[in-house]
Amino acid sequence: MRTIVSALPIVFRDGKNEAARQDMLEGSLLAGLCFGSADVASVHCLAEALGGLYDTPHGVANAVFYHTYYDLILWRISICIH
Repeated sequence: MRTIVSALPIVFRDGKNEAARQDMLEGSLLAGLCFGSADVASVHCLAEALGGLYDTPHGVANAVFYHTYYDLILWRISICIH
């Protein structure tokens, strides 16, 4: 987050600043790695599709799916435990 937060205003002001663009690239990579390992990619994909079809804000679409997704995960865990 720090990398992106510090580089974004620089890139916004000067899109040719290669050092700041490299920082954005690195920050984006790290964010993607964290995102993928947090097991939220499926919810994100559903939210992207919903947003595209119904012009739904991305955060709202994620919120709609997260609750159901995590209920399903908890249900599956309970089956595995018993």
